[in-house]
Amino acid sequence: MARLGPETRNRTPPLCSPSSPSAPLPQVADIRAALHLYQERMDRVLAERRVISGQLSGVLSQLVQRGVGHAYQVERMQLLVRAEELQQQLSRNVAMEGQCAGIIKVGRLL
Repeated sequence: MARLGPETRNRTPPLCSPSSPSAPLPQVADIRAALHLYQERMDRVLAERRVISGQLSGVLSQLVQRGVGHAYQVERMQLLVRAEELQQQLSRNVAMEGQCAGIIKVGRLL
């Protein structure tokens, strides 16, 4: 059995060497590109989600603070409509997160 010298003992073979055909360089580049795209999109999705969640929290707080008297009914209805709009935006945002996960699947990381 041949012994490895100090110059080769702790080295990892390069990704595109003939000894590692399972991980060619183009596949690594594709994976990195998919990860970069995923990170970019998720950053935007999560930033948007924070804004929507903050707005929804504010609307719900206003609804709780408002009385049930006749004078507040129009304002209350407007707040309910706004809460519904924000809820729909939040649902779309969560769906976008799923689409971002699809990027990773296409990149064969999952």
